[in-house]
Amino acid sequence: MKQSLLSILLLCISIAVSAHDFVVDGIYYNIDDTNKTATVTYKGDTYNEYSNEYADIIVIPSSITYGNATYNVTSIEEYAFYDCNGIESVTIPSSITDIGNFAFNGCTGLKELRIEDSESTLSLGYNLYDNSTKEDTVVIVGGSTYGNSLPNSGSIIAGKGLFYDCPLEILYLGRNISYRASNNYGISPFYNKSGMTRLTIGKQVDTLENYAFLKCFDIKELHITDLVSWLNIDFGNMDANPLTYAKHIYLDGKQITEIVVPDCITKIKKYTFVCFEGLKSITFHNGISDIGIYAFKFCTGLERIELPNSIPSIETAVFYSCTGLTDVVIPESVTSIGTWAFAHCSNLKSIDIPSRVTEIGELAFHNCRSLEKIEIPECVESIGRKAFGNCDALAEITLPNSIRKMGDGVLSYCHSLTSIDLPDSITRIEEGSFRACSNLEKITFGNCVESIGENAFSECTSLESIYIPGCVDSIEREAFSVCTGLKSITIGDGVKNVGDKAFRDCYNVEKIYIGNAVERIGYRAFNWTDFNTYEIKVASEKPIAADYDFFSEYLYYMTTLYVPSGCKAEYEKTEPWSLFYNVKETDFTGIDEVKDMRIDDKAGNKSVYDLNGRKINLITAPGIYIINNKKVLVK
Repeated sequence: MKQSLLSILLLCISIAVSAHDFVVDGIYYNIDDTNKTATVTYKGDTYNEYSNEYADIIVIPSSITYGNATYNVTSIEEYAFYDCNGIESVTIPSSITDIGNFAFNGCTGLKELRIEDSESTLSLGYNLYDNSTKEDTVVIVGGSTYGNSLPNSGSIIAGKGLFYDCPLEILYLGRNISYRASNNYGISPFYNKSGMTRLTIGKQVDTLENYAFLKCFDIKELHITDLVSWLNIDFGNMDANPLTYAKHIYLDGKQITEIVVPDCITKIKKYTFVCFEGLKSITFHNGISDIGIYAFKFCTGLERIELPNSIPSIETAVFYSCTGLTDVVIPESVTSIGTWAFAHCSNLKSIDIPSRVTEIGELAFHNCRSLEKIEIPECVESIGRKAFGNCDALAEITLPNSIRKMGDGVLSYCHSLTSIDLPDSITRIEEGSFRACSNLEKITFGNCVESIGENAFSECTSLESIYIPGCVDSIEREAFSVCTGLKSITIGDGVKNVGDKAFRDCYNVEKIYIGNAVERIGYRAFNWTDFNTYEIKVASEKPIAADYDFFSEYLYYMTTLYVPSGCKAEYEKTEPWSLFYNVKETDFTGIDEVKDMRIDDKAGNKSVYDLNGRKINLITAPGIYIINNKKVLVK
C-alpha cells in the first residue's frame, strides 16, 4: 500500500505524469510518435494508482511494435516500478539510456539485475526514502539542496542511489553508468549491497566512479568477460573496484591466478588489481610505460615481481602490503621509488635499488620486517620520512655521499641495526631518524652534520658511548633520551647548544665531557635518577647558561665537576654550577692514551676524528686524534 505521505512530496517535486499509452507483454509504455521512441512507465494515470502491477521476471525489450509502428525503448520513467515488491529480476537492454528518479523505490524483492552491454552510458536517477529510519540524508528539490527533510514534507527524502531498496544478489554490468544524487557515499546505485555475491563486468565498461561498490562486502564471485577490457577500466578509487571485496577474478568461468599482460596494453592503471589475493604471478612486457598508484595493493598472493625495463618510476603504494612478496626485480629504467611503494611487504628479504634512482619516497619500505640488508646507490639524493622505519630485521644499510636529505624517522625502530655511518653530505639528522634502534652500538657522524633533531637517537639502548663532533651546532630536544646503555658522553669542542632533555634518563652514564663552545644546556638535559655518574668535565672557561634542572638534583652531591684551570671560582658563584658539591680544576689539554701507529694505518671500524671534530677515514700523520671517544696521541 502506497504511503499517503508521498502525496505531500508531489507538491515539492515537479514530475510529469500521464496515463500509459499501451501495454505490451505486461510492460506499460508511453510513446513519442514523432521520434518513434517508447518509455517504460507505470500502469494508470499516476504512479500510485495501482500496486504491484509488475512482478516476477521483467525483461525489457530494446524495441516494441504496436499497431503498424515500431518504437525503440529508450528510457524508464520516474516511479515506473515504484513499490513493486514482487519483482525478482530485471533486464535492461542496451537501447535504454536513462532511468528516472525513484524508478525502483520499494522493489524489496529485486535480487537480480542485468544491464546489457552498450557503448553508450546509462544515466541513473536517485532514490526516495523515509528519513525516520535512514541515515546520510540529502535532499534535492528544484535545484536546491536541503538537509534532513524536504521543506514542509515530513521525513520523505530524495538522494540515495537508485537501487537503494533492492536486495541485489546478482548483477551483470555491461556498460558505463552515471548517476544523479548528492552524498559522497550514498550516490552509487550499488552502495551497501552487502548481499551481492556475484558480479559480472562486461567488456564495454571502461569507467567505474568513486565508491561504485562501497560496502559490497559479500561479493564472492567477480566475473569478467575480457581481460584487455578489464585492464582498460579507469577506477575512481579502491571502492570503485569490486576486487576490493571479491579478492578473486573469474574469466570464462575459471579463476585467474596468473596473468601475462597483452602486448596491446601499455599502462597498468591505478587500482587495477587492488586486493587481488588470488593473483600468484604477473608477467610484463617491455612496452609498459607506467604502473598506476595502488595497482597491486594488498595482492597478498604475489611472491615475485620482475618489473619491465620501460617504467621510469614506481608510483605510490603500487605494492603496498603484498605480504607474500619475497623477490622484486627493479629495472635500471627506474629513477624514483614512490611513497608507500613496498610498505608492509613483510616477507621481502632483499631488494636491489638501481643505480639511476635519485629519490626514495616516504614510507617506501616501511614495515618490511624481513628486509635484512640494503645498499643505497650513489645517485640517491633524498630518502623520505620513515622510508625504512620498522624494518625489524635490517642489520646493514649503506648510505652514499650523494644523499642530501633523509626524512623524519627514516630508520626508526630498526631493531637489528648495529652501526650507522653517516656520509659527509648529510647536514641534518631529522627528528626520530634512528629512534628505538635498540641494537645500535656505533654511530659515525659525517663532517658536515650541523644539527641532530628531536628524538633522533632516543631509545637506542645498546649505545655505550657517543661522541658528538664539533661540526654539530645543536643537539635538539631528547635527541639521545632513554639511551640506557650509555656510559660515556663526549660533546665535542664546537657544539653550541644542548637541547631540553637531550640525554634524559640515560641513567648508566659514568662520564660526561662538554666542549668549550657550548653556550646553552637545556632543561633536564642530563636528568636521570641513578647514581652512576662520577664525573662531568666542562671545557668552557665561562660558565655555561643552564637551567637549574639540567642535572639531577641529588647528583650535584655525587658527581665531581671538572672545569678549566683558573675557573673554579667563577663556576662556584654561578648557578646552577654552584650546586655541585665537588668542583675541581683540570688541564683540558691532557692526553688519554699514547699509541704507536703507522701513519698510513687505516681507521678501520674505529671512530676517529681530528681535534676540530672532522671525521678521519685515513690517519696520514702523527698527531692528536679522538679515537673511540678518547684523546689519543698518535706517534
